[in-house]
Amino acid sequence: MKAHFKLGALAASLVMAACGGGGDSAPAGNGAGTGSGGGGTTQAVSIQFAAVAGAGNTPVNCSTTLTGIGSTPTNATLTDLRFYVTDVKLVTAQGTEVPVTLTPNNWQQTGASGDVTLIDLEDGQFTCGGEGTLETNAVVSGTVPTGTYTKVRATIGVPEALSHSDVMAAAAPLDIMAMGWSWQAGRKFIKVEVNPIGGVSTPLGGGGTTSVPTFNLHLASTDCTGPGNGTDTCAKKNLTQLELDFNASTQQIALDVAALFAASDIRTNQSDAVGCMSATSDLDCPPFFGKLGLDIATGAQAATAQSVFRVIPK
Repeated sequence: MKAHFKLGALAASLVMAACGGGGDSAPAGNGAGTGSGGGGTTQAVSIQFAAVAGAGNTPVNCSTTLTGIGSTPTNATLTDLRFYVTDVKLVTAQGTEVPVTLTPNNWQQTGASGDVTLIDLEDGQFTCGGEGTLETNAVVSGTVPTGTYTKVRATIGVPEALSHSDVMAAAAPLDIMAMGWSWQAGRKFIKVEVNPIGGVSTPLGGGGTTSVPTFNLHLASTDCTGPGNGTDTCAKKNLTQLELDFNASTQQIALDVAALFAASDIRTNQSDAVGCMSATSDLDCPPFFGKLGLDIATGAQAATAQSVFRVIPK
């Protein structure tokens, strides 16, 4: 896995936040809800993310015990929590939508094929040591026209033209092997993994069961065709859409891990890969697709919106 930072820039670029820290970010700014800006024409915006578990707003991280997670309440620990965000927009009270112009850095890529940010809320410590990294990023940073904004809209995922490419040759933040989708030659859009106390019972091909430590959620596009060079197309795009009332000056966006796993028994793998890796035939996948506002049959947005991302105070 390529490092995300040249050594000299690391200390200057990390801002501690959320699950062990924050990443490169623009000045805090007043991206939503205040109307003051820089230079008279644009203003900085910093959209922060966190991970929580349950009704409270206290961030969780790789050293946190997640209490009572899943349809059969089970204690667990995180082993990974990362996701890509693209197509971020702020919306005025009058409904005018403006895109956030990203500030290019090692967590954010901009270009003609699309813009993308990696939100990395694991810190490579404790149970996240397997594929995790010490560097973290909890911020989408950039600029918007000066104004007052009351909503945020975004897509969880990677633009199709950027998703399907050689991970080893890609620019950051698409160069993370742990976020590669090897059998689809694309990227995992969301990677959340937990270790339930007592492990995960999973069926063996010849009958019987065995136990493995980790229950996985890997969401990505499926039914993809193409050579893996940015011209690929996927029949099931599986792009989660967010729309939240939001003030970037006082609020952040939380991924509620407890809500994400609420309808899933993380102690038992029902079929196919352990947990859900986006296969429509996998019996463990329907609850996750429902929570993420996706139609599992088509990969399009479902009639019911996502219910796992919510706004909390900073």
